[in-house]
Amino acid sequence: MTKLGPFWYSIQFQLTMSFLSKGRKAYSILRFRCPFCHEGKLFKNLNPYALRQLYEMPEECEQCGQDFQLEPGFYWGGMYISYVIAAFLLCIVFVLLLFVIGLGFRTSEIITISITFVLWPIIFRVSRSIWINVFIHYEGRSPW
Repeated sequence: MTKLGPFWYSIQFQLTMSFLSKGRKAYSILRFRCPFCHEGKLFKNLNPYALRQLYEMPEECEQCGQDFQLEPGFYWGGMYISYVIAAFLLCIVFVLLLFVIGLGFRTSEIITISITFVLWPIIFRVSRSIWINVFIHYEGRSPW
């Protein structure tokens, strides 16, 4: 078996960076940035565990002026994305705990529910970020 040298790791790093580079949806989604300019913050406080400010979003981007509240009840659609992310992730965790690691059913269930509570703020924000990125696309300039 041949060893993968620094060149291979350089390629992997470049691919990862190009995936998370400005102008890509993943950049805006994972960094909670404005989907239009990728500069402004999507949430007032970027820490998802500041629970008092978990829901707080600016009305518009402070950099480009893009409206974040496209219509009343806009983020209700994010609930569906949140459900899919949580169900997928937690089913995988439960199956791994139960069948691969070999924990009992009740123990796997308790750990999975605990992980749900720990990851909930992150899943909530990622789902909102995905939802707004479905409707607003990167332009890199002011919408006006």
